[in-house]
Amino acid sequence: MRKMFLAMTTAMLVASVPANAGDATWMADFDKAVEVAKKENKNLLVDFTGSDWCGWCIKLHDEVFDHKAFLDAAQKEYVLVALDFPRSDELKAKVPNPERNNELKNKYGVRGFPTILLLTPEGELIGQTGYQRGGPEKYVAHLGELKAEHVTTAKFLAEWKTADEAAKLVLWEKALTIVGESKSAATKKNLKDIVCHAMSVDADNAKGMKLRATQTLFAAGLVDDALVAETEKLDPKNEHGLLERVAMMQIRKVSGKDPILAALEKVDAVSKMGIKDKKIAFSLNAFAATKCGARGIDDAKRASAYAVKAIAIGSDNERFVNHLKTLVIEESAEDDAEEMEEEVEEEEIEEEDEEIEKKETP
Repeated sequence: MRKMFLAMTTAMLVASVPANAGDATWMADFDKAVEVAKKENKNLLVDFTGSDWCGWCIKLHDEVFDHKAFLDAAQKEYVLVALDFPRSDELKAKVPNPERNNELKNKYGVRGFPTILLLTPEGELIGQTGYQRGGPEKYVAHLGELKAEHVTTAKFLAEWKTADEAAKLVLWEKALTIVGESKSAATKKNLKDIVCHAMSVDADNAKGMKLRATQTLFAAGLVDDALVAETEKLDPKNEHGLLERVAMMQIRKVSGKDPILAALEKVDAVSKMGIKDKKIAFSLNAFAATKCGARGIDDAKRASAYAVKAIAIGSDNERFVNHLKTLVIEESAEDDAEEMEEEVEEEEIEEEDEEIEKKETP
């Protein structure tokens, strides 16, 4: 029954492929679109989409992109580009340069579909968004807000370039606030280098700038491998709750037996140190449980142990909690109890040995 439902759903998605998949209004070749944008003095609106499988992509086209009200307004300012990542062989064959699409996806850090980027012809990020409710008119207004925020950010960056070191410290403080409060992914990305200024001027964190910058970058989702390496040096005992964020990132994205086992070691290590954030504590154990499941390392006993911990911590995500309950096995609970009893017995023996040593010491 489930297979039949999935087959019917797939057929419906393929039948409702967005108009942009074969519409001349939307260009499929990014580099040719750049040439047009330069010639017409326009920016680019780039839609990273999965036209035959992504439900939210199809919904965005049905509600916004396929409407005249959107197209008439958007085409005045932007060259429209659809970079498709389809699953059917028929549509894959129509993608002019899938390698280039993947290159752009990685360059701009696109992690999910739909992702909509506003870019200058030179590739500078103006704005980033995705599905938005409200129809074509509201979406056009939303794009205008992103563009206005970019103008403000551009002025800030220009001021930074001409500032002396004293002025840069003031601007750095402002940048931390902007990145922390902005809802624009583009603004956060464009100000990342300013936030990272602390890494050079306070390399040993003597002023606390490096720590504050790192905390801001993690909160904004602006994390790369270099920052992870610095974080492990900056907060090796998880005193500031950074190491638990690193462990969270690793356990979520990891796949393959050896990488999963390495990530689980990080989870176990940070758990022993003490996790600061309750939500992260739940998520760490919950994701660890799923990685130990049949689609991961297939260790039901270990999956159950992590699931028990996550359930004990608790979460408002009832669906996830219910899923975790399916991973719990009674044997694991009994083993946990036995291990706890053994630990208590060992502690009692150690205490008795200490008392004996005290009595025997002259």
